[in-house]
Amino acid sequence: MKRSNEKGTAMLFAIILVLVLSVMAASMMFLSQSETWSSMNYRLMTQARYGAEAGIHMTANFLLNNYAPPAPLRVCRLLCPPAITSSFLCPLAAVAALASRTAQGTPLSCHL
Repeated sequence: MKRSNEKGTAMLFAIILVLVLSVMAASMMFLSQSETWSSMNYRLMTQARYGAEAGIHMTANFLLNNYAPPAPLRVCRLLCPPAITSSFLCPLAAVAALASRTAQGTPLSCHL
């Protein structure tokens, strides 16, 4: 066999090898970049979750330790009859009475 027919095969193999190594290097760079993005996304997600949980705990602690319930509503006698005025259901009865009177077109006057 003559070696004159094999001229340039080493260069062809070298180019193919460089091409394969370049593709492998590019894929490794993409893989490391996507791992970096993934870890950053996980870190931000964890920070957001812990921040939300801390807010929930702060709100629960505030409501348990510092919350003062609102003062009772003063409702006019037209809306709450005297029998209901002292009960807890007076605001509900007032809303129902207000809704029925405004539906009938009756004007309301309330003096507190």
